[in-house]
Formats: sequence, C-alpha cells, structure tokens
Amino acid sequence: MSIAVCRQCGEILRSKHVHDCVQCSCPNHSMLDGGSEYTRKGGVDLSLVQTCLSLSEAKRLSIGITSKLTAPITKGLNAPL
Repeated sequence: MSIAVCRQCGEILRSKHVHDCVQCSCPNHSMLDGGSEYTRKGGVDLSLVQTCLSLSEAKRLSIGITSKLTAPITKGLNAPL
C-alpha cells in the first residue's frame, strides 16, 4: 500500500493496489496511485503531496496540518489591543 498526505487539507491518501488512484477533494487535487507495486503522486502543487512510510506517520502529519487549519483566528475585531 502507498500512503501520502495532502499538506494543504490534511487528507490521508491510501492506494491499496495497482491502478487504485485516490485523490483528495481540496483545490490542490493531490493524488496517489500504484499500491505496493509503484508510487505515482500528483497535484496542482507537487510540494504539497507528502509520501509516508507508514500510516502512523501519515496520521501524525495529518493531525498537525488539520490543527493549523482549525486554529482560532486572533487577528481582527477580537484581537487584544
């Protein structure tokens, strides 16, 4: 199985077998293909597709990315003076 994480949205991509092409739904359209035979990755910005050696590594990366996406905004009307 090939594993990757979209560094824009945090989605974990798992390609389980040859020609099992999977894609995230964010604007980068990160994709992964090949299962355990080969690894082919793609996306609008290829630097945002991080291949991983294990599912635990992918989960660790994904949690870090999604926590940044959901962090509270401190600028604007509610910002301390």
